[in-house]
Amino acid sequence: LKDYFYRVEFQQRGSPHIHCLLWIEDSPNLEANSDEEVTDFIDSVITCAKPTEEEDKALADEINAQIHKHSHTCRKGKGCRFHYPLPPMQKTTVLRPLHSEECEEEKVEAHKKNWNDIQDVLKDMKLGEDISFEDFLKRLNLSHEEYILAVRSSLKDTTIFLKRSPNEIR
Repeated sequence: LKDYFYRVEFQQRGSPHIHCLLWIEDSPNLEANSDEEVTDFIDSVITCAKPTEEEDKALADEINAQIHKHSHTCRKGKGCRFHYPLPPMQKTTVLRPLHSEECEEEKVEAHKKNWNDIQDVLKDMKLGEDISFEDFLKRLNLSHEEYILAVRSSLKDTTIFLKRSPNEIR
C-alpha cells in the first residue's frame, strides 16, 4: 500500500460509511498494461463472490446486509444511477464501448435490444438466482459473444466488470 485516503459519511439516521481510495504500489494501469494483467491483479485483491452459509455464516450474513436495495437516492432519472442489477460475468473483464465502426448500425441496434432484454431478465431475478452462467445465457437465448456485445452496446466508457455469478447481481 503506497498511500490511502478515506472519508467517513453519515447516512439518513446517522449510519456511518466510509469512502476509501487506496494507491497500491506497482499495480497495473489500463493504458499501460494488458487487459489480462489488469484483471489478474483485480482478481488478486477484489471479489464479489457471496459465500454460502455453510462456508462462513457470519460473513454470509454480513454480505447479505450489504445487498443493494433501490431507494429514492438511486432512482434519480430513469433506472438505478448505480446500474444495479449488475450483469453476471464468467470472469473479470475489461469491456469497451461498442462503436458503429465495429459493426453495421442495424447490428448495433440489435445488440442494444439484447441489452434491454438482459436488463429485463436481471430485474425479474430480484436478488439473483442460483443458476450457472450458461443457464443464464440459455434463458436469454444468447451466445457468450452476443451477450458481451450487448453489454458493450450499453457502455459510454471503458468499464471493468468483476467476475459475478447470476446470484451475485446485487
